[in-house]
Amino acid sequence: MKRRRDANAHRGGTSAAATSRRLVLFFPISLSLLPALSSSAIEATFTPNPNDSVENGGSGSGPLPASAAQRRRLLELDAAIAGSDDPSSTLERVARQNGMSSRDLASVLDRNRRDLRESGQQLDGMLGEAAATMATAVGGGGGGGGISSSLPRRILGLAMSFLVALIRTASSRASRHPRRSAAIAVALACALLAARDAPRNGVVIFSGWGTFRPPFARGFTTLLEPPMDYLERRFVDRSRGRGGGGAGWTSSSSSSSSLPPPSKKKKEEGSKHGESSSSSSSSSSSSSSSSSRTAVGGVGMTRRLEIDDESSRAEEGEVTVRTKRSDDGFRLITTARTIMRDFGVDVETDENDDKDEGGVDDDESELLRLEATECMRQSMRSIIRERKFSEFIPGDSPSLKFRSFLVPSEDDDDDDDDDDVEEGAVMAMKFLGDFGRYGVQPFCISYETGDEDDDDAEVGGEQLASCVAFHTLAGGHFDGELRFSVEERNDAVVVGVTLAIPDGGRAPPVRLAEAMVSSFAESIAQSSRIRTRQTLARRRQSRNYRARVSGRASLKRHMRYEQERLQEEMASERKRKWKRNNPDAGHYRPSGHRLKSPNNC
Repeated sequence: MKRRRDANAHRGGTSAAATSRRLVLFFPISLSLLPALSSSAIEATFTPNPNDSVENGGSGSGPLPASAAQRRRLLELDAAIAGSDDPSSTLERVARQNGMSSRDLASVLDRNRRDLRESGQQLDGMLGEAAATMATAVGGGGGGGGISSSLPRRILGLAMSFLVALIRTASSRASRHPRRSAAIAVALACALLAARDAPRNGVVIFSGWGTFRPPFARGFTTLLEPPMDYLERRFVDRSRGRGGGGAGWTSSSSSSSSLPPPSKKKKEEGSKHGESSSSSSSSSSSSSSSSSRTAVGGVGMTRRLEIDDESSRAEEGEVTVRTKRSDDGFRLITTARTIMRDFGVDVETDENDDKDEGGVDDDESELLRLEATECMRQSMRSIIRERKFSEFIPGDSPSLKFRSFLVPSEDDDDDDDDDDVEEGAVMAMKFLGDFGRYGVQPFCISYETGDEDDDDAEVGGEQLASCVAFHTLAGGHFDGELRFSVEERNDAVVVGVTLAIPDGGRAPPVRLAEAMVSSFAESIAQSSRIRTRQTLARRRQSRNYRARVSGRASLKRHMRYEQERLQEEMASERKRKWKRNNPDAGHYRPSGHRLKSPNNC
């Protein structure tokens, strides 16, 4: 019997130790679940000791752990159940989940209290600490309500759990497939870099400057379409010496060492950017440098360039492109021209509108045509002055943008004059760059002619109304000069764009050069048509408004005159009737006695 009792005691101790370990595992889980649940829905599980049952000779109260920490966790569970909205239902739910009756669970908790009280410990203080711990856990650290204050923590915990799971999954996959994971990581890094740089600079592949130059790189290239504001800032900084690869602008021409510095011009007070850029700096150059400026390969090479004119046989709105190779020291000459005769204005429509209002004669029709011609010429000059060359690029042409900008000059020889500026330009075109991406080409002004420069108005044997030329700078994709010209004739206006590449210079592909000049020519013509229509529409609206206002004012004057005339006739008729009915009218003389009466004092 003694051996059997020892064996049972040994089994009971072993089971007690097992239950103790289960309690240690159970109570942290139950307490961690308490903050996430309401007080009326406590969920906990633990395994009761089967050797403590009455059938096996036990008392049924269950063995309790000897650790003070475990006893404290039992107190916390007791305090959580007692502090719930419905303690009895909570007790039953916890007992049911642990495979025991609520009575047995209550006896375990009561025995724990009794043992702690008999051991001489401060049971009330321990219960208060347990209740405070549970209240802090459920209330989210004492800040606000329990559920509302713990919601951000739950969301943060969920996000952190998702992140940890993602990291573990990625690490496990990376360990199984290292090459594929490396490729995915590189692709993800490139995508993030592109998403960051795309709206800022179009993802620069090669800037065109610097000591290191890849063998495949030809010039400034971006993966996506670059913002023109970024390009302008980039080249303005380079002109001031803040860009990479050296200071200042450098011409890409082969004879740039013998060329005068870039042209300068005065800023006009109160003028717009386009008006300020209309004054030419070529007039300030001396006669000694004219030969070098007009030489093939030098700045101003297109000044004396003669181009065969085939636009007279072209139809209205048609762009004719002509390309010559290896001609008179030029490697490539590509010219696009378009002619405008009707100026994009339907004069007969205006005549019909005017006929509905009163009709026009042939002289007025001729005046309308002359007005449309003058508006077209003014719009052409304003486009050349404002450098609006790429406003309406055709949809079937490659993406093309052009912008001109002014840079304050930093000439040490003329420190007192702060109004000197240098004019540059930048062009971005698709398929011009490396790998068929966007290529950026910087320019600097070569010369400009206009109505005010009578001596320079003749360029290449043609009498041009407006003309401006830009030569290429280092860092681009080709070397040469780009000229925009407008020729006025008696019955038409001819728009011409010429790209000249000298011998020894880099030239773009012929198809790309033709697409470039034709897109510029068509855009200038379309811009001029739209501006002419807008100007004529505003003038027509102003003319119609003045006519309506004048008609209403005249009608009001006639109506007022008729009213005054009728009132005068009515007054004279009333006077005649009064005289006819009163024979003594006009003979009455006041005696003055009524004035002397005291009633009138």
